[in-house]
Amino acid sequence: MSADTFQHVLASGAVSDVKKGEYLFDQGRPADMIYLVLKGWAQIKRVEQDGSCTLISTFGVGQTIGEAPAFLRKPYPASAQAMTDVRVFAINGQTIVEIMQEDPEVLSAALAAVYVKLHELVNEVESLKSRTLRERLALFLLEHLPNEVAPASMRLPFGKALIAAKIGTSPEQLSRTFRELNPHGVHISGRTATIDNPDALRQLLHRV
Repeated sequence: MSADTFQHVLASGAVSDVKKGEYLFDQGRPADMIYLVLKGWAQIKRVEQDGSCTLISTFGVGQTIGEAPAFLRKPYPASAQAMTDVRVFAINGQTIVEIMQEDPEVLSAALAAVYVKLHELVNEVESLKSRTLRERLALFLLEHLPNEVAPASMRLPFGKALIAAKIGTSPEQLSRTFRELNPHGVHISGRTATIDNPDALRQLLHRV
């Protein structure tokens, strides 16, 4: 992306702060904006016909939300909600589409980003189907470790209810699964997780 194009992108957007629990956009609303997460965590969730709510995915720093429907000029198929206090850079979707039409490099980068996100969603579905709950929790912890130094300590990125939804279980079962990981060097205190030996925990995953 050229410097001029980059400046055009910056000029088309704005930084905004969203409080925990507030929505970036609602399901069914016209998709006019794309959001780049600068701080915090957001979730995409969909309300089903029976009134139930399904967690689709979570997004952290450096990830974008809403680009596919914005590119296609379709309504948002799900809602985006702040799981923590969030700061985002909101970019006008139509501006990005116009830039992609003029700049093949930007188009290639956008398509690559959509492909990566699709691949991540496929991996999440595969994990839910093929891995045990204990393996899914171990993988979640390893993916969010700030470093591999043993022992490793981290603050859980969001509450246990949302972690449970992300790995496909209930909060009660999540607590039991945390206890099952105690012999493997995982210790939980409030929102802090300590892993005695990340490499030993990784051995639980077999295929990772």
